[in-house]
Amino acid sequence: MPNTPIQDRIQNKSKELEQLQQESNNLILELEHQTSINPEEIVKSHILGLKKYNELKDVAMGLITMIADQRQLKISDILKEMEVEKDEK
Repeated sequence: MPNTPIQDRIQNKSKELEQLQQESNNLILELEHQTSINPEEIVKSHILGLKKYNELKDVAMGLITMIADQRQLKISDILKEMEVEKDEK
């Protein structure tokens, strides 16, 4: 006997519910994993990333300064030529 439209809707909604429950379980597991990370480790990792960023930025500015000196231009002219925004310096 073929399913009625209501039975079809019930089956579709049941499948959708199962998918949503599975997605919810996956998100809960992911969240539990993220919260198991020590906040101090997150801060330490972030600080190390900032230090590396600052070192790279200093090297880049040193190179830009060398280029400006060699070409006898202002650093701002070199930055403008390289299309570097002021916020990126």
